[in-house]
Amino acid sequence: AVVVVKLPDGTVVRIPPASQVRIDRLRGYHGSEAINARINLDQGGIEVQSESSRLGRSPMIGREVQVVTPKATASVRGTSFRIGSTADGAQAEVLDGAVQWTARGEARTLNGGVGAIVDSQGQLGKNETLLPKPAALVAIRVSTGDVLAVANGPSGSDSYNRALVGKYPPGSTFK
Repeated sequence: AVVVVKLPDGTVVRIPPASQVRIDRLRGYHGSEAINARINLDQGGIEVQSESSRLGRSPMIGREVQVVTPKATASVRGTSFRIGSTADGAQAEVLDGAVQWTARGEARTLNGGVGAIVDSQGQLGKNETLLPKPAALVAIRVSTGDVLAVANGPSGSDSYNRALVGKYPPGSTFK
């Protein structure tokens, strides 16, 4: 099961199974919504979505979240992102906003739709464009063909059901 932690400013942190995470610092400032949080990710993954990002607002000054892995650090304000850490390195994927990704003194800004890795030696890899969000998803029971779930991504027209009308080659049929 995924653990979901909601910080005092509304930022949501999702921690998948087998992740080793600890919140080292969580400070709120009297009379404001400003926070300062530092989360250590020793192993596994984490997804952070700030309140301003979830509501489509611009980043708010004074709301900073740092995710520290053994190989790299992500520092953000008003952003939605994922960080992963293994013995082989770390990776960052920015879904919305921007993240400062730092390893061995080299800092780089990753904007929405971009990711980067840090290898086991702490070397920062090149920026990579993330795959686009899926347009539609249909989950079926392979043995019978029964449709178990249907989901559509955002489109220009709410009445167009891409999951049922569109024709797509099958993706991964077995996990």
